Amino acid sequence: MSTVKSWAKRIAAVGAVAAVAIPVSVGSAGAETTAEAQAQTAATASVPVGYNCYVEFPGGHNVLPYSLTFATKAPAKVAPHKKFTVELDPPVITPNPQYNSGVKDVQVQYQLPANASLVKYELVGGSGLAGTHAVVTVDYGTNTLTYKQAGTLAAGQPFDLPTLKLKLESGASGVINTGTAGTSFDDPAFTWVRLDLQGAPAPFKCVANPQTTFTTTTVR
Repeated sequence: MSTVKSWAKRIAAVGAVAAVAIPVSVGSAGAETTAEAQAQTAATASVPVGYNCYVEFPGGHNVLPYSLTFATKAPAKVAPHKKFTVELDPPVITPNPQYNSGVKDVQVQYQLPANASLVKYELVGGSGLAGTHAVVTVDYGTNTLTYKQAGTLAAGQPFDLPTLKLKLESGASGVINTGTAGTSFDDPAFTWVRLDLQGAPAPFKCVANPQTTFTTTTVR
């Protein structure tokens, strides 16, 4: 194995699955619909996502594999035109201090369902994020939501991005999926700007390979 390839394979951060999904509380006493009750008792799952990541480093660049495992929660079924909740929780990540002095502007892009309406979103929890702030943008043309933790995080220190809670309203029928978004290194599913040991910025841009479904809810 060449020195360049060996170096590249070790540059990525270490990810660990978040241990517990945050419980959902939907609806109000006396007014809770069947669909909302189903959302409260929705099943959790651990969903691994494999990425191809473009990375630059001293002496060149490479595309290397990377993975993160998300904790997810969603109802298996929901009635037509009813509100329900989906949770998507990224894992704890520790940027590798052997090859990074820090990482900047960590970003995750989510695919929203085409046959459900986004009522609202909420960010819950998170840790190790001092000195940074969350920025969320929604593109209704592509049904994507982009979450960015703006600012710089030190290498060697674990951080946990917040759980994304989506309040959705189902359509008349069909299957409602959430999943990874982004189709190229110019439109990444997961990315950050890594800072090398001298503090110089370099890209770390990841495309899901393959595109991965986080949750599936059937309307019926």
